[in-house]
Amino acid sequence: MRHTILNFFIVAALGFFISCSPLDPKPDFKKGFIKYYSGADYTTASKFIIDTQGNYYCIGSGFTDTDGDNIYVFKADNEGNVVWQRYFGGAANDTGFVIRQDSDNNLVVLGNYADGNGGTSIYLSKLDINTGASVFERQIKPNTSSAYGYDLRIAASGGYIIAGAQNYTPTLREALIIKTDNTGEIVNTANGRVVITYSYRDPNSTSTTSNDDFYVNSIDELSNGDFKWVGNSTLRLNQGAVPNGSPIFVNTKIDGRLLYAYNKLETVIAEPRMVSVSSLKKIADGYIAVGNSINTDNTYESFLMKLDADFKKVWYRTYNIPNNDYAFSVETTADGGYIFTGRQDIDLGSGDADVYVIKTDATGNQTWKKQYGGKGIDKGKDIKQTQDGGYAILCDIELITTPANKPVAAIIKVDSEGVIEN
Repeated sequence: MRHTILNFFIVAALGFFISCSPLDPKPDFKKGFIKYYSGADYTTASKFIIDTQGNYYCIGSGFTDTDGDNIYVFKADNEGNVVWQRYFGGAANDTGFVIRQDSDNNLVVLGNYADGNGGTSIYLSKLDINTGASVFERQIKPNTSSAYGYDLRIAASGGYIIAGAQNYTPTLREALIIKTDNTGEIVNTANGRVVITYSYRDPNSTSTTSNDDFYVNSIDELSNGDFKWVGNSTLRLNQGAVPNGSPIFVNTKIDGRLLYAYNKLETVIAEPRMVSVSSLKKIADGYIAVGNSINTDNTYESFLMKLDADFKKVWYRTYNIPNNDYAFSVETTADGGYIFTGRQDIDLGSGDADVYVIKTDATGNQTWKKQYGGKGIDKGKDIKQTQDGGYAILCDIELITTPANKPVAAIIKVDSEGVIEN
């Protein structure tokens, strides 16, 4: 596995505008900034965390050389200035998805590692938080099929919980959950390895075989060691005007026994136009989720949904954003509300899109909305509230100075009203 330390540079924001005031080249942390992060060519962002000192730890992917995309991890200080950055990968395209801070105050990162021969393994690595140096690395594949990791949790009993998928045919995937010890080795119990696989089949289907592609993208470990998780399926509902595809809300025992699985048409959910969930977050009295639905005119629309502790819908909100819009990440806020970010298409013809952020109250009613962007396709990938009451948005921004208008990872720091204050 190759490790490369690349010099950081800030890409000039030519052609980029924000629906706020001009940018300060040397911003105060308590005000606003936008910073760009890239290596030899381009980068894309996935997730980030913020520590108690306001430092940012981010994961995504980046192209560096003829090896293709690599997993990209960097640390930035509370003004967005890079402290260190690392690339991890092999001879094919590798992707970084999730970063967490563990009980040892180090970083754990999850991604997918392509072997160059058409196969994929889950990539799990622990990094020193101060330097980014690798403590251990694992390529995990429970059997000979390709395996993919999309969510990571620090297990209450120690070790890590990985959620994703593995292939059961060359083109179709089933849900996969793995528990490892604190060195990344799959845990063995008296009942065997903690490796749960699950293929969802529409209970109303008359087919004798499943032909759905299914993967887990968010997981929660319960106090008794069981799992609640949401996956996205290409579920073929054959319901006429109801679009194909559905998130599946699942509760399983740690030994893999199924307690329940709900699709979007069941009475506890009953949102027939919903097609996917992008992010699920545990809250005090249940879960909050964002995702995407399809309107009757075939445009995509973001939603915010609250579920109780048993994955039953409490409320469901959409926000009448023009054209296509997609939600990628949701966070709770100190005032008891929610904030989420994603991508909003400027129109249906130009191909341009902006980062958008919506702040809501505790029942999902919008309190404000902001857009940030310019020419190209810009996306809000993750969002967090900062200690000063503002917000940090991890983005993909296409700048006209990058090769072929390719994206770079960016952090936008705004105040409590979404304004980049100078």
